[in-house]
Amino acid sequence: MPSVNQKRHSSSGKTAGSPPSKDNIYNIHSLDSKRIVRSIQRQQSADKRNQLHEEIMKAYDRDKELFFRLIKFQRFSSSQFTHTLQTPDKEASTPDDMNELFKEYFANLAKTNANPFFDKEHDNLVKIDAKTIVKLCENEDITVQPVTSSEISKLISQLKKRKSGDVDGLTSEHLIYGGIALIDYLTTLINNIFNTKHIPAAIKKDF
Repeated sequence: MPSVNQKRHSSSGKTAGSPPSKDNIYNIHSLDSKRIVRSIQRQQSADKRNQLHEEIMKAYDRDKELFFRLIKFQRFSSSQFTHTLQTPDKEASTPDDMNELFKEYFANLAKTNANPFFDKEHDNLVKIDAKTIVKLCENEDITVQPVTSSEISKLISQLKKRKSGDVDGLTSEHLIYGGIALIDYLTTLINNIFNTKHIPAAIKKDF
């Protein structure tokens, strides 16, 4: 927990307003206090995770019901959310900064880099496969077997709930509870894509 002195520094800083200078004594004390508080929060979160893991391992041997209850708690507990996100080069502690860091990190993963261990031969084979698929799709002589509404319905029933939405905010729940009208629409849409061999731009949007 933050000490009395840390709280006093924070209170003094608020009373004096937000000094523009980084060398201002209130700014310095405020930043130091925030660092200490964040460090304590991270340590407490780590202690809770370790305690939960120990309880899970003990329960696995003696109480199966408790074991699965703890596993479920671990999956859905909001206490598992991290307060700080780190990469080898950067650190983020606010939601906006975390989003940007995630975006940058995974964007870099998708890029071909100069890593000497990068499998260029496999990369070339993947590119050849992609070109082959495109050529097959553009071949007018190939007829694609149309899908049926029952096939679409079966696939939708296999979707998992409580997953992140897409760029338009659509989730699996929208498809699951969309009803017959949505299934008929999707069936028509997919068959039109098969027939025209053209995917609408709206479907290819990304984040």
